[in-house]
Formats: sequence, C-alpha cells, structure tokens
Amino acid sequence: MFKQLLLLIFLFSSSHLTAHVFTFKDQPGDEYVIRTYSLQELLINNELRGITDLKYEGRLKVLSNTKSGAKISGEYLYYSKPHLSSRGYRLENKRHTSSQFIRRSNGKMNIGPHVFFPVVRHVPTFPKRSLQIGDSWVAPGEEAQDLRKFGLSEPYIFPFKGHYRYVRDETFRGKDCAVFEVMYILNHNNQRPFGKSSLVLPARVMGYFKGYYYWDKKEGIPVYYEGDYDFIYVLMNGTVLEFKGIDYGDVRKKSSDPVEIAKIPDKEVDRIEEDIKKKLKDKGLNFPVQKKKKKIIINIGELLFDFDSARLKKENIQQLDKLAKLLMKYDHFRLTVDGHTDAIGKKRANQVLSAKRAKRVRDYLVQKGVSKDKITSRGYGEDQPIDTNSTSEGRARNRRVEITIDLGKK
Repeated sequence: MFKQLLLLIFLFSSSHLTAHVFTFKDQPGDEYVIRTYSLQELLINNELRGITDLKYEGRLKVLSNTKSGAKISGEYLYYSKPHLSSRGYRLENKRHTSSQFIRRSNGKMNIGPHVFFPVVRHVPTFPKRSLQIGDSWVAPGEEAQDLRKFGLSEPYIFPFKGHYRYVRDETFRGKDCAVFEVMYILNHNNQRPFGKSSLVLPARVMGYFKGYYYWDKKEGIPVYYEGDYDFIYVLMNGTVLEFKGIDYGDVRKKSSDPVEIAKIPDKEVDRIEEDIKKKLKDKGLNFPVQKKKKKIIINIGELLFDFDSARLKKENIQQLDKLAKLLMKYDHFRLTVDGHTDAIGKKRANQVLSAKRAKRVRDYLVQKGVSKDKITSRGYGEDQPIDTNSTSEGRARNRRVEITIDLGKK
C-alpha cells in the first residue's frame, strides 16, 4: 500500500512537469532589433581607470531558412559614454558593422572569419532532447574580440563551455517564457603567432559570465537577458587589464503578435506587483510600490534631484540605472513618469519644475534602454498631494516622481 501511494505521488508530480523541445524558429522576413547595455569598469594593473556606459544595437533580418539553417544579415552599432556623463552616447565603430551568419535551429552559428559581430556566439545552444524545469546541459560557445587596434584584421576567438540550467517558467511581457541560467568560464592561453604586434596582445584570458535568459517558447527567440561578468587579459608585455560589470538587454521581433494586455487577470497583476517589489529590494532600491486596479506605481521620491532643480544628482543616478534594467521587463505596457511638488512657491513654477523632472527621468530611462515608444512624462505640480503641506515631512512626501506601469494598456 505504501509503495502504491508513492507511485501515485510520483505520477501526479510528474504530470505537472511539462517537457519542451527548445529551438530557434527563425522564418524568412523576420526582423530583430537587439539592444544590449553594459556598465563596465576598466582596471589596469588592479587600478580603476574608468567606468563606461556601453550600448550595442543589432538590426537583423532573416533572409532565408534551409536545412543548413537560417541565413541572417544586418548590422551592429556600438556606442559608449563616460558613466554619469550628461551627454549622449557616441558611436564607436564606424566601419565593419555589417554581419551575416547562418544559425541552426539549435542555436549553433556559422560565421565567416572577418565578421566581428555578434561578439558572444552559440548562446544559447540547445540539446536535441526535450527539457523540463531543473534540467541542465553543457554546450560549446565562443567570444569574438575585436583586437584590430593591436594589429589583427580578424576577430580573435576565445572558446568556452556554456553551462545551462532550466530554472523556471514565467509570464514575461505577456508571453509564456522559460528562464535559463547561463554561465561560462574563459581560461584561454594564446598560442597564435602575431608578428610585430605580439608584445601587446593577450597572452592569457580568464574570467566568467553568469546570468539569465528569458526565452519566448512560442516565438522561439530570447526576449531578455541579464548578468554580470569579470574578464582579465594578461598582455604579452605584462600589463593586466580587467573588464567587469553588469549586462542586460532585449530582443524585439517586429513580426510578433500583439499582446492582449487588457485580458491580464487580477492574479497576474498581483504576481507582477510582488515581482517588482522583490526585484527592487534585491537591487537595494527602497522605493514604495502601490497597486491601483491594474496600475502599479513606483514612487522614487525626489532624492535623485538637486534642490529646486531638474538636474540629477550624480551620487544617486545609479538608482535609475538599476530601475531601467527592471522597467525593460515591463515596457510592453504603457509607462508614465509623473512629477509632483509641494505647495511652496508659485503654482506655475511648481508645475514647470515637476514637468522638467518627470521628463528628465523619462529621457534617462530611454537612454538606458526603456522603449521610447512606451513611456511618456507629465508634470502635475502641487495639484495631487499625498500628504499635508503644513509640515516639512508632509511637503517632503509630496515632492516626488512616480512611475506608473499600466497593465491595462499597451
């Protein structure tokens, strides 16, 4: 009787673990826009030399799909700017931005020797078998580094083994997504002759990447990823370069079906609210979150701004970097940045200040990856207080910027 009970428990549990065969479903005419953001520290001989905001944009189109794989062509653009700089990104790669490759349905890629992008290749690569939550697998991958400034005319390839784990399923941007944990370690010794430039080229590369990929089961593409990395280059002249930071980015498929946002059930709204609260806490952001019907409101206060100004404080601006990373997961919904002030001063001046602050936050979030077509800003001045204006504490609460995620609007 006890063995029969165990068998019933096993059968009941197993029926709830749905297996899935994961493949890329590239079709001729599909167009992808890939956006990747990185906050990168550069250390030379263990001394911090700078922090840079990096941005990559890939614009790709599937030209054909045969038994050998999908033929994909397009371009990648690479931008950078000093971290906390008020100026916009600057285009860095003014040549060799074009890319063309074959991608098999399992993710394995065939790329010519003179193609510099994409940098990370064969990630993810899937096994032929079906997978269910908890399964792990290993597949080869590679990074292609641009060392033209050292005299190389081709990208230098660093191979690695990618370690994958199917962590969970999650509704993401209204789609049924699988979440994969991805990790790879580089430990590569240079054995290639480089002629006259050999003294400044890498003799050894070490490091790791660890992150999460969100995979759209229906469309057969990754839609978002996030992770952190730390890579060390030991040059042949003894110099040690270290690049470390955080990465996040997304893939938008132009031919994707529209999301039926208005049909999101109340339970899903509650789950998204809890997810946002948890992720804010994990990122060390002490922003109050409030739910009103199908709207989720994040109150970021006024600590990001100088007194009576719409200028962002440099010491607090990293909070917006973290917030942008979170909002990219939800910017298929309608986002609104609302500015509010207390009742001190002239009403017209307060309205103008609130509008400027809201627009400044909106513009910065767009700069960091939030879809510009999905986020707007408004200024309400002193017209919508949440506390009394008779005390300093109440006025401080009224001076705020709120970000609303409207789960009922696209």
